[in-house]
Amino acid sequence: MIIKDSKNKVGLYGLVKKYGLLYVLTIYTLLIFVVGVFLVRNKEFRDYLYFAKTVLSKPSKYIENSYKSMTAQPAKQLSMDIKFEHFKKLEYDREVALSDGYLIADEYVPAKIRFKNKSYRVKLRLKGDHLDHLEGDKWSFRVRVRDDEAILGMRQFSLHHPETRNYIYEWIFHTILKREDIISLRYDFVNISINGKDLGIYAIEEHFEKRLIENNQRKDGPIIRFNENFMWDAILFLKKYGNLSSFKQGSYFSSNIDAFHTNKILSDTTLYTQFNKAVSLLESLRNLELKASDVFDVDKISTFFALTDLLGAEHGSRWHNARFYFNPITSKLEPIGFDGYPGPIGVHNKDLIAEEANEYLRAKNQEVKVSAIYYSTILKDDKIFSEYVKKLEKYSKKEYLDLFFDEIQEDLENNISILYNEWPFYTFDKKMVYNNQSYIRDILDFDTAMHAHLININRHEIQIAFGNMQAFPITVQYITI
Repeated sequence: MIIKDSKNKVGLYGLVKKYGLLYVLTIYTLLIFVVGVFLVRNKEFRDYLYFAKTVLSKPSKYIENSYKSMTAQPAKQLSMDIKFEHFKKLEYDREVALSDGYLIADEYVPAKIRFKNKSYRVKLRLKGDHLDHLEGDKWSFRVRVRDDEAILGMRQFSLHHPETRNYIYEWIFHTILKREDIISLRYDFVNISINGKDLGIYAIEEHFEKRLIENNQRKDGPIIRFNENFMWDAILFLKKYGNLSSFKQGSYFSSNIDAFHTNKILSDTTLYTQFNKAVSLLESLRNLELKASDVFDVDKISTFFALTDLLGAEHGSRWHNARFYFNPITSKLEPIGFDGYPGPIGVHNKDLIAEEANEYLRAKNQEVKVSAIYYSTILKDDKIFSEYVKKLEKYSKKEYLDLFFDEIQEDLENNISILYNEWPFYTFDKKMVYNNQSYIRDILDFDTAMHAHLININRHEIQIAFGNMQAFPITVQYITI
C-alpha cells in the first residue's frame, strides 16, 4: 500500500516506523472489515461466491447439466419493452409492497412484447401476494394482451420466478391434472428480457379466461372464486397492529364470491344467468344449505383432491386459492388447478407454523383451521368421500406413477434442461412424489382397521359391536362364522 503526500511516497515500512505497528494494523483491520461487510451485503457477490463454491464441490454435475442445457430445445424468448415512466411506476409499486410486506397493486401500465418477430401491445402489472415475487430483478408480472391477440395461445398470463411455484413440480402438477381431465393451466418456461436486459428463465402461467376453458375442451362458462381481498386487508392490519380479533373479517365465511371478467358476464345474458347459478351453488355450500355432491361434479372434485394429495399440492386447494368453472351442461362446479406448489405431503401446514415468527402467526394458524372447515364441508359428503377414497386407491398404485413418468419423460427432461440454463445445480427427484404415494398407500392399508366384539348370539340373531380404528369410513361387506 502506498500513500502520497506533498513531499514524498511513504511505504508500509515507513508508516510502521512513523506511527507504530499497532496503529497500522488497526487501520488495516478496519479497512478489511469495511470491505468484508460490503461484500457480504452485496447479494451478487454472495451469489457468485456460492456459485464458485458449488462448482468446485460438484464439477461433474455442473458440466453434465450445462451440456444438457445447451443441447435441449431452447426456451421461447419473450422481449418486453416498457417506457421509462411506466417502469418507474412499477418500481414505486414494488417499493410500497416491500414496505407493507404484501403486494396490493392492481394498476396496469402499457408495454410491448416481442415474440417470434412480432410485436404485441400489452398491459402489465406486478403480481404475487408475497414478497418472493419481487426479490432482486426477477419480478413477477400479470400480462394482458391487447387488440384481441394472443401469445402462445393466451390472452392473459402470469410471469414469475420458477421458484415461486417450486420449479418443475408445478408443471408436473398441471400435466397430471390434464391427464385426468381436470381443468389445468398452460404452464411452461420461457426466457424473458426487459428493455434489453436478459432476466433469464421465467415460468409462464395461463390466467383465467375463455381460452383456458376452450383449451380444456369445455363449453364457455363463468369462472368464480372466493374473493381474497378482505383476507389480505386483514393480514396487513394484523401485520401493522397485531389485533387478532380483526382476522375474522377476511375469512372463508365473509369473503364475497365473484368472477373473472365480470364486464363480459354482465353484458351477456346467458353468462350472467350462469354466473348467478354458480354463485348460488357455492354460497349454498358455504351456508350448509346444499350437500357438496349437489354443488360439484363428484368425479372432478374427488379426482382433484386425490391428485393434490398425490403431488402434495394442498396449497392450491385452500379456499382462497380455489377457482371453479361452472359447467353449463351439467350445471355443476368443476375445480381448476392453480398455485399448487407441490411438495412432500404435510410440508405446507408445517411451513405455515414456522413461516413467520411475528404477531400474526397465530392468526395464520387460525386460517389453516378455516381451510380445514372448507375441506370438511366438501369431503363429509358420502358420495364425494367414497369417490375420493377410490381415486386414492387408484393413484397410490406404483404402476400409476411409473406409467405417468414414462409418458412425460421427454418433455420433463427438456424442461429441466431449460432450468439448468440458470440453475445448473437444480435437482429434481421424482422420489418425492413416490414418497407421497407410499404415504397414501400406508394410510389406506391398515393391518387392523377395526375392532369387532361379539355381544350376543343365539338361534335367531347375532349382535356384534364394531369399532373403526382409523380415519376412513369402513363398509362391512360380509361376516364369517
